Amino acid sequence: MDTGRAEMLAMFDSFLGEDFDGYKKESVIELQQNLHRGQVLLAKQFEENVLTGEEYVDGFNRLLAAVFEASEEILGISNFEALFGAPRAEMQGYIDKDMFLAAHQKKPAGDIVVNISSMPAVHFGLNQTVLIVDNSERYRERLHSAFENVGCRVLMAENAWVALEVLKSNHPDLMLVDIKMPTMTGYELVEIVHKRPATARMPVLMMASAITNATVVEAKSVGASYVFSKLSRPEEWISEINRSTFN
Repeated sequence: MDTGRAEMLAMFDSFLGEDFDGYKKESVIELQQNLHRGQVLLAKQFEENVLTGEEYVDGFNRLLAAVFEASEEILGISNFEALFGAPRAEMQGYIDKDMFLAAHQKKPAGDIVVNISSMPAVHFGLNQTVLIVDNSERYRERLHSAFENVGCRVLMAENAWVALEVLKSNHPDLMLVDIKMPTMTGYELVEIVHKRPATARMPVLMMASAITNATVVEAKSVGASYVFSKLSRPEEWISEINRSTFN
């Protein structure tokens, strides 16, 4: 029996008695376990920059509120207060957003976007086709929305192998590639793409959690045109690239 479940059973026995309704007991324990699993997932998404700090806090607080509400509905008001020691409206455990953001402030290391190539200038606009390669579905959708807003047609691939398949039947104007991906890294993908005659001159933008000297050197070595920080809003570096193209 895992520790969390054992603790919950002990709480039930202590505050509501060993003879308390078994179905209700199991239902509330399952809610608590779901809360833990949800928190772990949200934390992972925050650490991987899929969620912003605000999104993480809002997501966790909504989840916690839903668990409290469902638990009260199962147990009844008096049993809920007996088990948890307070009315639902006075329950603790919610994350203070201002304190969390102050403690976990994330900033890109260096610029938002770095031009590292003498390849043809990149510009995002109407009738251009962009291929986004990232194993994070949420971040792909975030980029999809940003590029659609400037008039681009968007193709998406969840990993490097899928991207190579997409390139067999499509000819995008440029490609965005996440550096850290399973099975084949972004660097390896770009190296393959630029060795093929049909895509040798295709501009590539590489995505990194933070732009470091090592990131820039490696991205430049495989022929990337730009490196941008995933900690910045896509609209920021799209605007920056478009502005630098015409200035």
